[in-house]
Amino acid sequence: MPRARMQRAPLQPDLFHPPRQEPSWQTLSTPIRQQTVKLLAQLLRDHQRRCLSTDHDEERGDE
Repeated sequence: MPRARMQRAPLQPDLFHPPRQEPSWQTLSTPIRQQTVKLLAQLLRDHQRRCLSTDHDEERGDE
């Protein structure tokens, strides 16, 4: 009786890098968290100013 061969599945190379290990908010030091909040607040204020100035420019163009 012929012996059945067990075929191994071919090894598949990793197609993607493993997920990045990002630090959690709680593990960041207090000065880093404070600076991050300040920078995010500044970005939001700048974005709001740009949006408001664009809105005003568009309104003037419609008149």
